[in-house]
Amino acid sequence: MRAARPLIPQTLPRPTWTARRCMGHAEIPEAAAQAIDRVLAFHRLDPTPVRPAYIDTCRQRDICRLSWVARRSDYDAMQTFRHERVRFAFDDLIIRSGKTLLIESPFGDPVDLIAYRLAIEPGGVLQVAAPLTLTVGQLLGLTHPRSAYADPQAPGRIVYRAPPGQAGSPGSAGSTGSSGSRDIPDGVAGTAGSVGSDGQPGQALPDQSIFLHHLAGRIDIEAQAGQGGDGGPGGGGGDGGRGHAIAFFDMGGGGNGGDGGDGGDGGRGGAGGRFEIGIRDRADGARLGLITPTALGGHGGIAGTPGNAGLGAPDGSLGRVGSHGRTGADGIPISIVWTEGKDPADA
Repeated sequence: MRAARPLIPQTLPRPTWTARRCMGHAEIPEAAAQAIDRVLAFHRLDPTPVRPAYIDTCRQRDICRLSWVARRSDYDAMQTFRHERVRFAFDDLIIRSGKTLLIESPFGDPVDLIAYRLAIEPGGVLQVAAPLTLTVGQLLGLTHPRSAYADPQAPGRIVYRAPPGQAGSPGSAGSTGSSGSRDIPDGVAGTAGSVGSDGQPGQALPDQSIFLHHLAGRIDIEAQAGQGGDGGPGGGGGDGGRGHAIAFFDMGGGGNGGDGGDGGDGGRGGAGGRFEIGIRDRADGARLGLITPTALGGHGGIAGTPGNAGLGAPDGSLGRVGSHGRTGADGIPISIVWTEGKDPADA
């Protein structure tokens, strides 16, 4: 029987310039390591090249990236399938305080990530921008931050966020009416502002899967589809033209101000995907916080301002204020499906 470290260490030692100082497969519960061995065998992956592979973000810049696009990825995938799916596999993934490990798929293709251990310090973030299947032997929420600005009470986070919808374009302003002339003394009315365009709907959050053999410590999962884009503001109405002078101390009437354009409607919030979560075993006090707000619709665009009345005898009338755009509808909530291991403390 091998010796194992405590299930919830406060921190993990940093690597030296020449060697690692921790080994995920050797330090997690034996049952968890065996479970990942079986997962690798199922995918026809040899554990031998996987166990030396690790990421410790203390050796990386602020954001370390694993990408479906090979040239954008900081590490190579272990497997690829027909230009459709990529699979990464690591012994240890350690995300230090103030650092981010980003999983991305620019074209929305699926990504698999397998790790014997995933450890996140307070202030560390695993950011997911891909349809991800995450399979981990031990998910470890560390309690001791490596930087002074991290809150030791704040757990590490796994963040899923879809991009928001694009805001609508503002409406064009109306043109100012021309002034009266000697032949036509009355000023010309200003033209109305155009309507702002509608905001785009927020992007949907793709389906996600999280399978953990062992959970230790506390980790928060934050997931939200894209917010709807705000509607574009309506264009302002053009000012009315000035009346022309008329003999015997008189002048033509002023032009009416143009109406303000209506604001565009806000875009709909994105649809939340399906989250499948399974946890085989937990350490005492282990907790998975789930923060899954519904994506809100975008704000309606502001109404366009009316054009000013043109000076004259009589003055023109002030234009009409446009209507505010409508707020977009909220998106569809995220559906969380527990395959096993749900605990009432998870909230």
